[in-house]
Amino acid sequence: MASNIDPSVNSKKKLTIKLTNPSNNATKRVRDIPENFSALKKVVKAQMSKKGTFMEKLINSEKYSISYTDDCGDVINVSDDEDLYTAFEVAETSLGNQLKLNILPRNDDESALK
Repeated sequence: MASNIDPSVNSKKKLTIKLTNPSNNATKRVRDIPENFSALKKVVKAQMSKKGTFMEKLINSEKYSISYTDDCGDVINVSDDEDLYTAFEVAETSLGNQLKLNILPRNDDESALK
């Protein structure tokens, strides 16, 4: 009997995603895997923008970057759906189903927020 379940959706359920702000060592675990980049940005806003903080200002102005470190040690930027899906694949195949997304000021905007 053939299954109607998409294997990519099934495998994402095993994936653990964490959002981290390396500047203050804040880390949050994401409960539900975001369907796309827009959904990821909503999760970042909900979990990482503590009221009255620099991160709140940064996230509300969308002047932040999302990145992860791949299995070769390269820092990879996530800026659209394709980047996010690639990050899921890398995590599933090379990072032990663990994806740690770093939330940082964009280099070009860091001074503008001070």
